[in-house]
Amino acid sequence: MNIYEKIQKARVELQEKNLKKSGVNKYAGFSYFELSDFLPAVNKIFNNLKLFSKFDLNEENATLEIIDAEKEDSKVIFATSKTEAVLKGTSAIQQLGATHTYLKRYLY
Repeated sequence: MNIYEKIQKARVELQEKNLKKSGVNKYAGFSYFELSDFLPAVNKIFNNLKLFSKFDLNEENATLEIIDAEKEDSKVIFATSKTEAVLKGTSAIQQLGATHTYLKRYLY
């Protein structure tokens, strides 16, 4: 199976888990997936399919690299531009953590 087939299989397996959204934005009135809602399932699926994920963040963008552990030169990179999360009543480190969390969640 090539990396694209593995990623597609992982997507279908994750979809079949019927995961529930635990995050709630009371201000805007919607629910969303927290990392803890789906990451444990993704890690198990990736382990079974021999995929490895690597999240990286630099000054300009964030990337999620999916690597085929059986063929290390085979990878797919998802990328997005970076912006800082600004949350009222939080410290700089909390805002940095929020930035990491948002970007990682969105890339997955």
